[in-house]
Amino acid sequence: MTHRQRPLAHLYRASVCRLVAVALMTLPVVFTSINAAAQKAEEKPGVDVIIFTNGDQLTGTLVSESDSTVVFHSDITGDVSVDWKKVKSLHTGGKFAVIKSGEKLRVGKPAPQVPVGNLSASNDEVSVAGVGGEVKNVPTKDIAYVVNGDDFQKAISHEPGFQHGWAGNITLGAALVESTQTSQTLTGAIGLVRTQPGVDWLEPRNKTIFDATAAYGLTSQPFIPGVQSASSARTNILHGDIERDWYLTSRFYLLADASADHNIGSGLQVQQIYGGGAGYSIINEKTRTLDVKGDIHYQKQDFYPAADFPSGQTLNLVGATIGEMYMQQLPKGMVFNETGTILPAFNTPAGQPSALSAQIIAGLLFPVYKNFGFSVNTQDNFVNNPPLGYKKNTFQFTAGLTYTLK
Repeated sequence: MTHRQRPLAHLYRASVCRLVAVALMTLPVVFTSINAAAQKAEEKPGVDVIIFTNGDQLTGTLVSESDSTVVFHSDITGDVSVDWKKVKSLHTGGKFAVIKSGEKLRVGKPAPQVPVGNLSASNDEVSVAGVGGEVKNVPTKDIAYVVNGDDFQKAISHEPGFQHGWAGNITLGAALVESTQTSQTLTGAIGLVRTQPGVDWLEPRNKTIFDATAAYGLTSQPFIPGVQSASSARTNILHGDIERDWYLTSRFYLLADASADHNIGSGLQVQQIYGGGAGYSIINEKTRTLDVKGDIHYQKQDFYPAADFPSGQTLNLVGATIGEMYMQQLPKGMVFNETGTILPAFNTPAGQPSALSAQIIAGLLFPVYKNFGFSVNTQDNFVNNPPLGYKKNTFQFTAGLTYTLK
């Protein structure tokens, strides 16, 4: 070997040694990564399989079960809803919680009686393979809900923050006329509801309701000699209310509420209400709800100046609210909502009309695309004691674009 070859051989051996050293140092990292990937693969839920009594089979994901109806998602068919009686067998790779009928579950209260694990259903019975290989069998007729295991643990362990869980609609409408006369009309409405917990299988704890409607319009006409004088007419109707409910049972609740109204059409500068009472859910179904409620409240009415009261009038009243709230889901994704309230006053000043007021709001929502829809709404406001020259009733019909929060 020449003198020049020795350094090259030496460098070659050194490079090989470095490569071996680097390989030895990286092997633990590689093995750790492979082991972690394997564990992750083992933890990943498998494919769910459902076989119907007619022999058809679907692979996909079990979504949920309630009211004896199983919801199964497949990439081919989408969501499929089927009665337990039409299910021959069902096997899940993921974990699910099986909740029996009549079980009262609350947030923050452990529920060891609820089995959570992989499901296997056949012969009108569901088997749940829990931790440690323990298997619990539940007849399908006794099952109220089947929910994802992770969702079950998350919902029952803690309540989400106030900014989460809101649902409702936001509606905007507008009209513009430019001619000899000009007219601009703007309408808007917000209806939000937050029920906690936000799942049907937990006992309700509280509910927050917020509603606001607004209608503004201005019509102007110019002076035309021998025909008309210049004039303008303005519409400005505002309403807002908020209510907080605390459930004592699944249907009965105590409530605190507040509202404010401004209606130039009835001469009402502002009306403020603060009260407390109770409510009851007569109908509480997925597709239909009906609540009745009532309160005792303080009410303040401020009216614009008029001929009978040149400096305006302010009334401080004690009254009550009697109301109802109805919702009905219709075919094709349409939704009908209606709310009505009547507010008698107990201490109207002698010699004056009763300070009675009332309101009814009804609307129909037509879905258009994803969260967007088209809605038509009616609203009637009644004030029994407006100033002289103002009407008692103010009726509105509006239509607009609606965005639904889910």
